[in-house]
Amino acid sequence: MSGGQEYIPAAAILGVGNGKNAGDAGITEDNGGADAGDAGILMANRVNWTADGTFIRVDIGTPLTAALLTGKQNPRDYFARQALVNPDAPAPPASLPEGAFALEYSPSGLRALTVWPAEDYVRMIFDAESGQSAPLGIPDHWDDGFKYANTAAFAPDERKLRYGAGVFDAVTGALLYEFAEGSVSDPSAQSAIKAKDFFIWSPDGARFALRSLSGAEETAGVRDAVTGEKRFALPGGGSNSPDGPNNPVSNIVFSPDGTQIAYSDTSLRLADAGTGEIRFTLPADDGPVLSAAFSPDGGRIAYSGASIRLADTGTGKLVAETRESGAAGGELAWSPDGHILAAHDSYGRTAIFYDGALNPLFTLENQDTAPGFSFDSHFVLTGNGTVYSTENGKPLLTNTSLSAAFSPAGPRYALLLADGSVQIRELPPLSELMTRARLRLNGRVFTAKERAEYFLE
Repeated sequence: MSGGQEYIPAAAILGVGNGKNAGDAGITEDNGGADAGDAGILMANRVNWTADGTFIRVDIGTPLTAALLTGKQNPRDYFARQALVNPDAPAPPASLPEGAFALEYSPSGLRALTVWPAEDYVRMIFDAESGQSAPLGIPDHWDDGFKYANTAAFAPDERKLRYGAGVFDAVTGALLYEFAEGSVSDPSAQSAIKAKDFFIWSPDGARFALRSLSGAEETAGVRDAVTGEKRFALPGGGSNSPDGPNNPVSNIVFSPDGTQIAYSDTSLRLADAGTGEIRFTLPADDGPVLSAAFSPDGGRIAYSGASIRLADTGTGKLVAETRESGAAGGELAWSPDGHILAAHDSYGRTAIFYDGALNPLFTLENQDTAPGFSFDSHFVLTGNGTVYSTENGKPLLTNTSLSAAFSPAGPRYALLLADGSVQIRELPPLSELMTRARLRLNGRVFTAKERAEYFLE
């Protein structure tokens, strides 16, 4: 598709929330720009891609659902067409059963935790390849707060599912074990347990980490995903904490290769993810650590509180720091090549981009959501659909959307439009984008190497 675009009526595709299908909305195969029709009562609010770039996931605000769009499918199905699909992609998965909606999809998009409103909101695991569903074996002693939780997370290997206060078999739906046994009946603990960041899978799905729970600090630790047994504790919360009794463990993150784990209270600790041995304690003397992110190669870690700091994970030494950041304390994310760090402050709606020494490169204002990097790190895409150059922060392409996301596998991006449709676009050739960038650089002269790399002369 050269400069082309396809419109997918997402609200119609997502009509599963009220028992409708795309056909009910009057969508025809050749009607790419059709509106959502009478299925448009669902509120789509975010678009994203699965890890391999095969599917687009659309999250819905009311009711809380998620739906997938995929490549080789008739637009009358719940899974719609996608432009420039990998010709070697597998056959399209089965549609969600009518009357069900998805609460969470697995990383590949081929499994989903579904909710059935007409059946007392029962939770079922749906296999998109076989079209079969299996009920989730929720324990009878769970109260409604856990039985009807909205937080779920498939393991990276898709064999297990975290839901409520338990881990389930992601194929059969059977309960494997509970991980907060003593706190299930404690109403004050339920909201903390159900929080998405209370439970963190390791990259290989062999382990998971739990952060501290108020009144039960011993919950903080890493557990075996097969048995649920604790492998080691994460010291930092509770009376034995090096930082005192009132600093619970939070902000747990595994390195990309799963060999390291970082966690924080008033300091950031780097530990061996296999043994729990603390390798380094990194200073954060200006308040609590609010976020942390490993670089893609795991060699550095950025962490943020009142300032943003960068440390070498091999030596534990601080290599850079910036205290003059309007995005300190916000979400941190690295570009895929590890050369740029983005810090996004959702309250101040500011995104600041830094180089590897935390020198500011450029700032994007009025950003409600964190911008995303392209697969090659050359571009940044904001929620309103604007594409910027990471070289200079200049806008290259302008769109209007409610949400936008780059594919992790290639030069495509998806836009969620105000009418509920999803638009899939492909980035123009890099040479064309660099030409646009050159026109915005007020006469900058490119070097011979840049001309040879970026321009067709």
